[in-house]
Amino acid sequence: MTRQRAQMREDLSNRHGEDRADPEGDTFLFETEVTLSNRLLIPVERAIGHFPFLLDPEETSNLQVLHLTVPQTKEWIMPVIRYADEDAFMFTRLWPQFVKFHNLKTLDKIRFYKPYLCLHTRHYVVAFKRSEGNVAQVPKFRWKKFLFQLEMTPGDVGHKRLFIHNDDVMSHFPLFYIPEKFRTADIIKFTDAHNKDWYMDVMRYSSDFYVIIEGWDGFVKERNLKAKDVIKFYEPVQPSHEQHFLIECVRNEDGSNPTQPGSTKNESEGK
Repeated sequence: MTRQRAQMREDLSNRHGEDRADPEGDTFLFETEVTLSNRLLIPVERAIGHFPFLLDPEETSNLQVLHLTVPQTKEWIMPVIRYADEDAFMFTRLWPQFVKFHNLKTLDKIRFYKPYLCLHTRHYVVAFKRSEGNVAQVPKFRWKKFLFQLEMTPGDVGHKRLFIHNDDVMSHFPLFYIPEKFRTADIIKFTDAHNKDWYMDVMRYSSDFYVIIEGWDGFVKERNLKAKDVIKFYEPVQPSHEQHFLIECVRNEDGSNPTQPGSTKNESEGK
């Protein structure tokens, strides 16, 4: 069996067609669009017939993964969770690396197939359909929707986490609550001025603080945040759900906004 699977893997890796619409011999299942985000969301209604094991109650406590083969390129063991706030399956930690490795752009399509040479029930072949894409629209950061701001410390930008005082969470994210002794994480969605969505895992650190963990480091690096820079939080004009907020970055040196190239204002337009 081990030798047979090794041969199947070799056959898969030798196939052409990363960007072909229909990899030869495989059964097309569905496609989904790449959005400007640090995670991929696939609507449950689109994929449930093909990922039924992700909703198995007996599997909820186990790490959920999909085995994705991009022919002649790479295989991925992709972590995936059920994200109830948007009724979607969410590709989490490896998604930014997946996007970078395959040079995916906003509005590209990812097509999922059941492989002719299937290794197991969670094995899929994926192919890409490239798109020219559109320029992202800037969300409206309105002063009347301003919530609060935080000045970055060396630890905030260097240690892959951001602490937020419990008072700020209770005052400005009132529907977000994790009991003090719980060690589970929940997700908050932040949209920046590039219209990129950042899904960040938040945990209760102590009676006084929450801490943003997964997702924060990628935001810091992409926006090149430094100590003394300021991040500001706003309510969206049209939130996608109750745990959705806007996030704005303001440089310490000159008051410019690194999420809006060329801006020298402390606040975005649209007041």
